[in-house]
Amino acid sequence: MPGSGAFWGLTPIIDIQKTTLALVVGVSLSFYLLIIHLTVPPPIPGIPYKRRWRWMPAGHLAPLGTYWLLSGEAFSWFSRESLDLKSPIVQIFLPTFSLRRPTVILADLPEIEEIAMRKLGEMDRASLIHDMFGFIMPNATFSMKTNDKLKSQRRLWGVVSSSQFLHEVAAPRFHESISRLIDLWKLRSKANNQQPFRATDDLKSTALDAIGAISLGLDLGMLQQEMQKVSPKAQSLNKGDLESCRDGPLLVHSMEILVQCLNWVTTSISVRLSKWVICQLSYFRRAQAAVTNILNSEINAALVRIQSQNGDQRHPRCGLQEVLKRNSMFYIDPSTQGQIRDELFQFLIFGHETTSAGLGWALKHLADNQAVQARLRSALFDAFGLDKPGLPTASDIASTDVPYLDAFIAEVLRVSYPGPVAFRETITGCQILGVNIPAGTPVLLVTGGPSHLQEYYTEYGSERKSKRWDTNLAPLDQFVPERWMRSDGTFNAIAGPSLPFSTGARGCFGRKIALLEMKFMISMLLLSFEFPELESRLSTYGSTDAQIRRPTQCYVQPM
Repeated sequence: MPGSGAFWGLTPIIDIQKTTLALVVGVSLSFYLLIIHLTVPPPIPGIPYKRRWRWMPAGHLAPLGTYWLLSGEAFSWFSRESLDLKSPIVQIFLPTFSLRRPTVILADLPEIEEIAMRKLGEMDRASLIHDMFGFIMPNATFSMKTNDKLKSQRRLWGVVSSSQFLHEVAAPRFHESISRLIDLWKLRSKANNQQPFRATDDLKSTALDAIGAISLGLDLGMLQQEMQKVSPKAQSLNKGDLESCRDGPLLVHSMEILVQCLNWVTTSISVRLSKWVICQLSYFRRAQAAVTNILNSEINAALVRIQSQNGDQRHPRCGLQEVLKRNSMFYIDPSTQGQIRDELFQFLIFGHETTSAGLGWALKHLADNQAVQARLRSALFDAFGLDKPGLPTASDIASTDVPYLDAFIAEVLRVSYPGPVAFRETITGCQILGVNIPAGTPVLLVTGGPSHLQEYYTEYGSERKSKRWDTNLAPLDQFVPERWMRSDGTFNAIAGPSLPFSTGARGCFGRKIALLEMKFMISMLLLSFEFPELESRLSTYGSTDAQIRRPTQCYVQPM
């Protein structure tokens, strides 16, 4: 047959090509399966998950990363996983959190409360948290496991949460800093011809000045700097009895650098790698050294004041001095000083980051809910006995009960959830909603997000319906402070499940001081200004997530 010899001559070549192709496919498939085996652990039986991501390299890292890059948000993604699967417990595969176990997402508030209150022996703060935060404050209680060291340090700083300290020290400082903010906004509104302006930096400056005064007894001068930017000829703001912090600008600048580095670490694919890279950067090391030296200097100065016979009466009371006085510590060894310094740094960081974010959300909801704003302003006038615009004293604000104000704050925290995720890790094998969870499993306790703003029930926890919100008043995704009010006009703190500060032994240590600051800020601003509704382009509800959930847009138009 013509050409048959040529055909049969090609047969070995074709066979070789087929063999090569099969070999390439086999090696590629083996390599792919090896990557899956190394980066995606086997699922936990009985917990829903999206099956396609079980067989993707790095599991859910791609969809989470894409969501974060497109929206700037990460916290709501975890909540949406529960919503998508219609289950309060789901599992995801994130090598960032663990290569050995899937990560369990729990979005059932009654079960989260049960874990936080009664299951510390089974589930504790995740080791990942210390990896994230330990490189800038290794001795702070936030990232510690629950042990005697943590309990001792919490007792040491318990004085700053006492009613006496909050009323006698914190309340006057909040009143002073917010009074300066009011003066600044009057000047800024005039300079902007009553047009809206961005409030984010002003809120952070107010919170920084307040927390600096409360913790160190010094004026960091952040609002003064903002005043000078608006009007260089403006008179200096009243600082009361506070002494200016000579190193205030350096301390704040260095803290901002460290917080930014912390944001990079917490949002990175590899926490350990990004942490190692950042620690090699000279500007990071300079910032860390500056914060360490300044805080050590303040600790030593406080010790000197305590050692004097009658104390330094000229220096105002502050958290650091009260902590040292309470424990009669006239000398502290370097290790103890490191613990106090890191806890002080934690107090400064979280004391302004979290509250300024919460206040930003509060101002947005005030402007977008004019009826709520009017009712709240009326309640404040009635509570403080004011018949004309003016500001009550710090003592009056701290001691006066305003139920609708409490309801408003509770609703802001429920809907905006500034800190919606707590990281835990199982110490021993345990059960969550009837499912067996092996030891060493990362668990994300999701206390806020889209899944908490809609009603959905599955076989998990159907018996918990009685503990859920009554949606007859309004859907859960609507901002309605009235859902927190009883029929007799009193505030009902347990009207429905809500854990904005978590709870139990590992709940937010600064909860009381944060709520007090929100109470002062909202009261004083509403008694000084009206906040009209802004056009929609200035009032979106997207967030920028890092350690906390902060509004991407926060504009105000105080009138």
